[in-house]
Amino acid sequence: MQRLAIFFVATLTAACAAAETYLVSSTIKQNDNVLATPSGLVAAAEETLVGTGDDYSLTLIVKPAPEDSLMVTTKLVVDEERHAFAILVVPGETASVSIGDTALDLTVMPGGTDEG
Repeated sequence: MQRLAIFFVATLTAACAAAETYLVSSTIKQNDNVLATPSGLVAAAEETLVGTGDDYSLTLIVKPAPEDSLMVTTKLVVDEERHAFAILVVPGETASVSIGDTALDLTVMPGGTDEG
């Protein structure tokens, strides 16, 4: 019985750890043209630089939210213009937000890993 309890705790711990990492895919558009498509792993509640280039940088924070959704807070810089968005996303579905000529599409998958 003790071995079963240890196995259960280890399995539960591994499942919780996997759920605290998210694979984020994004598309940054300016004037309806794709500027970049950064993606990366983001640990829950940790600010993470997902992508950077000559014309942009994208930093994200992903946190669990009610009703199986996720709150994604973004800091997006495009051509030295700074934008901050807070987006409620459903895991696996694309969420979009835009301001002026700049748009951001995000897809977030829980339990992302860097294994191919």
